[in-house]
Amino acid sequence: RVRDPKPDRLPGRPDGASAVAGAGRTRATGAASSPDLGAIAVEGYSAKRVFIQGFWTNVLNPKVALFFLAFVPQFIAPGAQHPAVAFLLLGLLFNFNGLWVNLGYVALAAAVSRRLVRGLRISGAPRSSMRWIERLAGAVFVALGLKLALSDNPFG
Repeated sequence: RVRDPKPDRLPGRPDGASAVAGAGRTRATGAASSPDLGAIAVEGYSAKRVFIQGFWTNVLNPKVALFFLAFVPQFIAPGAQHPAVAFLLLGLLFNFNGLWVNLGYVALAAAVSRRLVRGLRISGAPRSSMRWIERLAGAVFVALGLKLALSDNPFG
């Protein structure tokens, strides 16, 4: 085992674990201030603007390029007559298949959003409608803090 020259910065230190668990407790008990969801104005975005932003986000993300450069060539025969065309077609096929998965995520997010907004309108109290999400987030933080405190290697 390699000794860290800065033992006070180890991720498994009890002070870090208590900070994470404390943040979770604060969130779960409602001591943390959550935004007034009724006062948040949602700016409308056109489908074109959303598409262009997503397109440039993916084009300029080096991880996407590295993924395709590492993943796609293994499916192209070494003696292919037009490897660039095969690369392009495989990339298009990958995106076409991913489209359906992403549309499923969109449908799920829209359904959850409609349900939350409907709950806000019915209850009239945005904080009480979102309370279960805050409690769940708090419980996750407390669990992570406990794992951090009780583990020699919290990432293993």
